[in-house]
Amino acid sequence: MLAHCIETLHPEVETELRNTYASLSELLRHFWSCFPATTPALEEKLKKTYETIKKFEQVKMQLVKDKLIKDHLAPGPLLTHIMSLIGSVDTKYSQWVQRIRR
Repeated sequence: MLAHCIETLHPEVETELRNTYASLSELLRHFWSCFPATTPALEEKLKKTYETIKKFEQVKMQLVKDKLIKDHLAPGPLLTHIMSLIGSVDTKYSQWVQRIRR
């Protein structure tokens, strides 16, 4: 999917999106490895990883969006895909928080 989504972008933007995708993939790997969060250590790792993903979204993703807007480029399928991955994290984390509060 990655190659298909970015093949029409300027090389600089393509590189930035590839790096963003790779960085997020690593964060997601850590996030999903915490489930099921059966120990206090996994719960803490889950919380910290989620916070890191949210900071990544607020800082790095905003920079990418701003760059695309500045260059008059549409967000495109890769950015949409990246945002849907973050949305999945939000949903899973919210479900987990609700479950541990019961």
